[in-house]
Amino acid sequence: MRAFFAPAGCAVIGASRDPAKPGHQILRSLLDAGFPPGRLFPVNPGESEVAGLPAYPDLLSVPAIVELAVLMVPPRALDAVLADVKARAVGRGDLKAVIVTAGGFAELGTAEGRERQVRLVAAARDAGVRLMGPNCLGVIDTATHVDTTFLHGVVRRPGPIAFVSQSGAVGAWFAQMLSSEPEPVGFSKLISLGNMADVSLPEALDFLRTDPATKVVGLYLEGTSRPRALLGSIAALSVDKPVVVLKTGRSDSGREAATSHTGALAGSDRIWDGALRQVGAWRAETMDGFVDTLRVLAAGVPVPARSPLRVFLLTHAGGPGVYALDLLAAHPRDLRPASIASGTRAAVVAAGPPLSSVCRPEGHVDMTASATPAQHTEVARLLLEDPGVDALVTLDLPIRFLPDEAIAEALTRAWSEARGARAGKILLPLLMHGKWSAAGRAILERAGLCPLGSPDRVVAALVSLARLGELGRLASREDLGPDNPESDPSGAGVTLSEWESMALLGPVLKGAEAAAVFPASRLARSKEEALAAAREVGYPVVLKLCSRAIPHKAAVGGVRLGLRSPDDLGRAYDELAARAGELLGPDTTERLEGFLVQAQAEPGSEVIVGALRDPLFGPVVAAGLGGTRVGADSPLHFRLAPLSERGARGLAEEATGVETLGRFILAVSRLMVSRPDIAEIDLNPIVLPSDGRGALAVDALVRLASGTEARLWEPSI
Repeated sequence: MRAFFAPAGCAVIGASRDPAKPGHQILRSLLDAGFPPGRLFPVNPGESEVAGLPAYPDLLSVPAIVELAVLMVPPRALDAVLADVKARAVGRGDLKAVIVTAGGFAELGTAEGRERQVRLVAAARDAGVRLMGPNCLGVIDTATHVDTTFLHGVVRRPGPIAFVSQSGAVGAWFAQMLSSEPEPVGFSKLISLGNMADVSLPEALDFLRTDPATKVVGLYLEGTSRPRALLGSIAALSVDKPVVVLKTGRSDSGREAATSHTGALAGSDRIWDGALRQVGAWRAETMDGFVDTLRVLAAGVPVPARSPLRVFLLTHAGGPGVYALDLLAAHPRDLRPASIASGTRAAVVAAGPPLSSVCRPEGHVDMTASATPAQHTEVARLLLEDPGVDALVTLDLPIRFLPDEAIAEALTRAWSEARGARAGKILLPLLMHGKWSAAGRAILERAGLCPLGSPDRVVAALVSLARLGELGRLASREDLGPDNPESDPSGAGVTLSEWESMALLGPVLKGAEAAAVFPASRLARSKEEALAAAREVGYPVVLKLCSRAIPHKAAVGGVRLGLRSPDDLGRAYDELAARAGELLGPDTTERLEGFLVQAQAEPGSEVIVGALRDPLFGPVVAAGLGGTRVGADSPLHFRLAPLSERGARGLAEEATGVETLGRFILAVSRLMVSRPDIAEIDLNPIVLPSDGRGALAVDALVRLASGTEARLWEPSI
């Protein structure tokens, strides 16, 4: 991997004298980046000189060391160039890495393109060289002055951010966003992998884990056939370096053929969301949020240890301040107004203009347009030094008698003067807007602060920081094991009845001392057996139809609740017997297993714990608020199995707020790993009584994978 970023010599094969061609632009990028001309070699059989450098007819003719070759040649010339690559690597032993920026390979989706990529990879492996691409930009390394891209307008300033992208266009967008700031934002590396025919996302992330120039990593991800390998690399990287991911594909509609709530509500995007949290990566929702989060982390803005984050807003602009307060109030889970000490409040009143509005409402000071730079400095310093303030947001609109440079210098002084009390504090200055505040924002950026472009972006960055702090507490970063795609992508297979499902799950959950058990239950095949069962389990009881053909009984009128006497039970039995005939038709006798009689659980909050075998991710565990809320206002939260105890507790806390359910989640996770014949598990609802006496799973559904048979334990419910 080193040869991609710090080659002793670099050849550009297909270098052109025509400035409009990529072969010229790549050579120009390397020169503009400061790569030594004496180690840069244009290769073009039709040229003797390109961009002032001597050109060579082929790779073998270059007399000096060449560790990296950048190929920008048309497909028809590929075979000849690959023959030279092998001859150079084998004969001279210096060539280590090849970047193929050209397209026309597997990304076309044609047989010809795929075959061309297979030949490319085979040739690289035969030569013993690593291949990046094809269909990529390659790399930029600001420390070693390598730039194999043909991007325009990129400022190659060293900084702590590294960016890895599956898309060259998103890589360009990212680099140009950093470069367009008033004081361009530095980065360490940009890595565009394209088709990933050889060098993969995990390898790029593993390389960055040991890169001393990189402190923060951004990843643009579209998809991969090896998610566990990728997530394992992210988990290892995120221990020491924050990882922010922009993952596209949120519109996935899920697998409609799934039988359970768990499967029906999964969809690959929801699983990606949970898996990224599991390995400690923060997933951004927008490109602005992605870049802003990387910027604030790169600027050394601390990730808060507490949540919600206590935020104070200081402004001299009334309307924009009110707008910002609305934005802050929209995130009560992560942000709340900071309350300052009475002494601080008095000092702020004394330091600000006479007409200032102080702490009306709490967490807000409007100094009005009469505020001077000196008043900005003193009030900001006082707020930064107050122990009740975690984050200070300053919002200023430069005006003729209060220019942006003066505001920026005042805030820089406040930050410097509060040095002794600002440990762990966040200062996000906001100067509005655009070119009218560019000079002031450049001053703030040079001072190590991170001015953002709008109140919306500032609030989004604060929420990201708060959630990153939560990730530090909940991420488990467990070993997810190898990728092993499963073969059960649909609802095929055998769906067990509730009685069979409880018989399968009961011993496992009890043996694991899970936080939930099943209510006392009996299976009756006649009214007399149902009445006897009710006497045994004790009234009040619930009566349910029990059949493999009726997985969701309540949805089709197959459940009767609150039966408090034999008369209630007798009437319910007759009603459900008639309903069974309607649902199951002439085969009712064969298809109806019986009537399930259960002791009715005490009222309480309801949660769901489930699992599924995903065709891409393998075994997956889910949890969330249950009952009728599933899929409505309460999406499920997912993790990949196997889960550690820490991971199970983290999922329970995130999804339900009930940490004790972690034992239940852990048992389900272990079962999915040990029983590859189980395709889905759905325990919904699990009732959590208000008296805290324990949880009861009052419904259960298990689907076995296609081609398997039930291996049931003896019922011990």
